[in-house]
Amino acid sequence: GNNPSFLNCGNQFSPLGVGETLEDRQNAHDEWHISYALNFTNWNKAAAARMLGMSRQVLNNRMKALGMSLDRQQK
Repeated sequence: GNNPSFLNCGNQFSPLGVGETLEDRQNAHDEWHISYALNFTNWNKAAAARMLGMSRQVLNNRMKALGMSLDRQQK
């Protein structure tokens, strides 16, 4: 599904999994939010970046750093 278990509602902190670092968790959160924004804006990167409060360049850099594809994948 598109709703990873670490994104639970409320303010509880889920303990880190075995071998999971805070950075892993942050990256997973970032990837989820970026994917959500891109889908929400129909892959309008300028709009997605605005939604995430960053420039399009920062969005592209973050996607590259996360190993995400910069272009929409054909289903």
